[in-house]
Order: sequence, then structure tokens, then C-alpha cells
Amino acid sequence: MVIVVIGLFEASLNISVKTEVESRLHETADHIDAQMQEQLDKYRRDIRFLHETPPISGLVRAMKYNGIDPDSQNTYQQWAEQLQTTFVAFMEHNQEYDQIRIISGNEDGLELVRVERVLGKIQRVKASQLQSKKDRDYFSASLQLAEGELYMSQFSLNREFGQIEVPYRPTLRISIPIFINEHQRLGFLILNINAQPILDSLVLMAGNQFQLVMTDNDGYYLVSPNDREKFSRDLAPELQWQNSYQMEEAIAQDFTKVVRADDVSTVFYAYEKKVRVAGISEDGFLLIRVLALSVSLLRWPWNVVLAYMFFCLP
Repeated sequence: MVIVVIGLFEASLNISVKTEVESRLHETADHIDAQMQEQLDKYRRDIRFLHETPPISGLVRAMKYNGIDPDSQNTYQQWAEQLQTTFVAFMEHNQEYDQIRIISGNEDGLELVRVERVLGKIQRVKASQLQSKKDRDYFSASLQLAEGELYMSQFSLNREFGQIEVPYRPTLRISIPIFINEHQRLGFLILNINAQPILDSLVLMAGNQFQLVMTDNDGYYLVSPNDREKFSRDLAPELQWQNSYQMEEAIAQDFTKVVRADDVSTVFYAYEKKVRVAGISEDGFLLIRVLALSVSLLRWPWNVVLAYMFFCLP
């Protein structure tokens, strides 16, 4: 009878701790999601602001009327230079932006205007250094946008001239189309955002108790406690969540017990949350997983379990 009572008591403690862990992981995931959405909303407001600045409409009028804006008599080149000045001023007050560009909607996908941050300094890129971006996924996606629509990319490592930039620069891109008239597209405005600060802030939100793992919709890692797994789509495409972790128990909706495939003795509780990044398509989301190291309660004395509940799960 004593053995039965002890067994029921320990089972009850096990359930209580699991419930508390799920609640804490859920709360942490919600806070991380809210922080990310707040930042994404800022990026959306910023690009709409830039899209409405006078040099954009001046550039459009100059393009429409054979290189001369009939309203101001400015040439296309003069408006392009004013646009560079606008971009420089904006980047001086918004440190998260690494590049602001206008890219042509023609089949060559050539950059028309580009301002970038290099080693902390903002530079206007000369015409001879502008690049074609026709082969980039964001080029084709941005050309599908209707008036006023936004495209936001997945997080990825920045590339220049087709090569991953070193040191690595995690980047998020957001674009909005620019039209000459309802039938003719000039191209699009696109902002490159340095994603490292926001990713670092999300990791900090997980705190010391939990681990944050963030993947794209295909399971490729963006954030991981294991440095080798970070940005695995770009650097180590053989590494995906579904290959690295195995589910041991489905405890509740979005709450599971998982083990590392390379170390089945290490068990985690995991809470999963889908985070919408862009659009309504199935590739427009990330998966946040907040992990807590599992404790084998049934192997612990009851007083140790109580101590764990009171001191480790405040």
C-alpha cells in the first residue's frame, strides 16, 4: 500500500511539473512571437514610408517621360541621386538596415539605385558596381506583387556576386513594387535588414533556463544552441530539425518530449509555435521551438522534486 501511495504521489508530481513546464514554454514562445511581429511591423511601416517619398515618384515620372520629369524638370539621374541622399539619411537613423535598393523589373534585374552599409559606413554605390539580381528568389517573387503588396523573404545569409558574404550576415529582405502606370512596372524597392540583432534578442528572451531553436518551414535551422546547425540551408543542408530530433512522446498539442538523434540520453520538453513572416503561402512562416531539459522525476527523491518545482520553475 505504501508503494502504491508513493507511486501515485510521484506520478502526480510528474504531471504537475509537465503542466508547469508546458505553461512556461508556451508563455516564452508567445513573447518571442510578439517581439518578432513588432519588429516585422516596423519594417513594413518603414518601406511604405520610403515608397511614398518624393524622389520615388520623381524617378517614376522621369522614366515615364523619356528621362525628364515634367513636373520638376529634373532628369532621371538627378532624381536617382536625390534618392540616394534620402536612403543615406534614412540609414543613418535606422541602424538595422544594411542595403536599400531600387531594382529594375526588366529581365536583366539590374540594380538602379543602391546604398549600403560597409564596415559601419554608409556608401552610395557607383553605376559600374551595380549588380544583376535576376537569378535571386526575391527578384521573381517581387515581380509578382500587385500595387501596395509587400514581399518578405525568409531569413538567409547575404550573398554578393553569388557568394555567401564572409563574415556571415543574416539578412531579411522586404520589398514593394514601383509602377510607372497600371500596365508598366518600373521595378521594386527592397530593403536588406541585418537580422542578427533581432535573432540575438529572441535568444535572450528564452533565458538561461530554456533553449531556442528556430527553423524555416522546411526544417532548416536559423537559430540553434549548436553553432554547427545555424543557417543550415546555406551552410549545412543535411542538417534539419526532423533529422536531428526524434519525438519520444506527444504530451499535448504543440507540446512534446523529444530526444537528440545523436544523443538519445538527452531528453527535452519542446513547445512549438508557428510564426507568420510573410504572405499566406505555406513557405511564409517560421517554427519556433522552446526547449527545456527534461528531468526524470521518477528517479528523484520527492523532496528533490519539490525543490525543483519551487526553485527551478518559479
